[in-house]
Amino acid sequence: MSIAMQKFLRQEGGTTAIEYGLIAALIVVVIIGAIVALGNGVSTTLYTGIANLF
Repeated sequence: MSIAMQKFLRQEGGTTAIEYGLIAALIVVVIIGAIVALGNGVSTTLYTGIANLF
């Protein structure tokens, strides 16, 4: 039983999958934050520029 527990604790396959999932989640959070931060300023500038053309 002790050997089986040691083998189980040494496995790292699930750990790397969790780490990749956390990295992907962090990237998504950063992208969403950038879109929210820049979204209103870009849309206002864009629509104002288009409105001034006509």
